[in-house]
Amino acid sequence: IGACDTIWLQVEQDSLLNEVVARCKETAQRVGIVVPSQAEAQRAIGCGADCLIVKGHEAGGRVGEETTFVLLQRLLGMTDLPVIAWGGIGANAAAVCRIAGAAGVALDWQLALTRESPIDAEIKKRIASLDAGDSIVVPLSDAHGFRCLRPSNADTGDDLSGRVQEYRDAGETHHAALEDAVWSLYDRK
Repeated sequence: IGACDTIWLQVEQDSLLNEVVARCKETAQRVGIVVPSQAEAQRAIGCGADCLIVKGHEAGGRVGEETTFVLLQRLLGMTDLPVIAWGGIGANAAAVCRIAGAAGVALDWQLALTRESPIDAEIKKRIASLDAGDSIVVPLSDAHGFRCLRPSNADTGDDLSGRVQEYRDAGETHHAALEDAVWSLYDRK
């Protein structure tokens, strides 16, 4: 990696956090760590993070139990580091987060429907039709969850948690087991 301004990390293994942050600081001016909980924020601060990216329950991927706005307020009260909000962010929520003290907000799929987005029109139409009920949270063993699009043959995230454990029992890392479990449902006919 060449020199860069900021690297955002989402570190799955706590045992690697110190080493990864130190290596990233050799290249980047700032290192931000994505945190879905207050406990992870405390670890990130202890490892020398320069900013925190608060990932609330509404976001996709690995999430904690609290909403973005609740977690944002909690973390703003415990650190002077810049805090960026990620999850459940629209125009009004972005303004509220900034008023609350967030350094900024992270947008991801909110941009998929913009005129400039290169995404295919049919996919945009499908995304535009989605609501909160179209996603599920798969419980993880570390008191977090993984939010993903609901496969048509899965009623709840609990349907996937057993599959995740099967893959872990077979020796896969937690992330690989989760990925394989989710994709196994999409691959079924």
